[in-house]
Amino acid sequence: MGAILGVDTRKTIYEAIVNEPGLHLRGLSRRLKMKVSLVEYHVRELLKNGLIIETREDGYRRFYPGENPSMGSRGFNSRDRTILHFLRQDVPLRIILVMLELGGSTHKEILKEVPVSPSTLSYHIDRLRRAGIVERYRNEWGKGLRLKEPKVVLWLVMRGRFQGRDVVDGMISTFEEFY
Repeated sequence: MGAILGVDTRKTIYEAIVNEPGLHLRGLSRRLKMKVSLVEYHVRELLKNGLIIETREDGYRRFYPGENPSMGSRGFNSRDRTILHFLRQDVPLRIILVMLELGGSTHKEILKEVPVSPSTLSYHIDRLRRAGIVERYRNEWGKGLRLKEPKVVLWLVMRGRFQGRDVVDGMISTFEEFY
């Protein structure tokens, strides 16, 4: 393993994937200010040696650390990778953050916080429901939407290190006060 990560560029790419799981190829390229072809070459080597794994969703190749206890790297299961896939997208991330903050929410409440059209919001909520991240509920006070596994989602939000996301930073500091 040491020889594989002995190349500075490869080590930089690996560390970026460990620090920001779920980045896609072009995102890695932008984040590291490297050509896509260079990143792709080193990603192939990391994949071949099992240091990272890739998934293909919605036309993106996303990269995650592989299970590697000797390097202190915890792999992400399929469920985690699906949630991270949505957290790397702006509108689904905003919807998820609203649900984390409010708990159960109605379409109208989410729409107040997420600046998109009602039909765009419905489209993204439907995708989150089909992925099993969001569910509908009904109780004596009404009906709405909520996250199926808020603790898992919160852990992934904190673990994902989403750059340039002031909302995420505020959310993390709020939750750190409670735990």
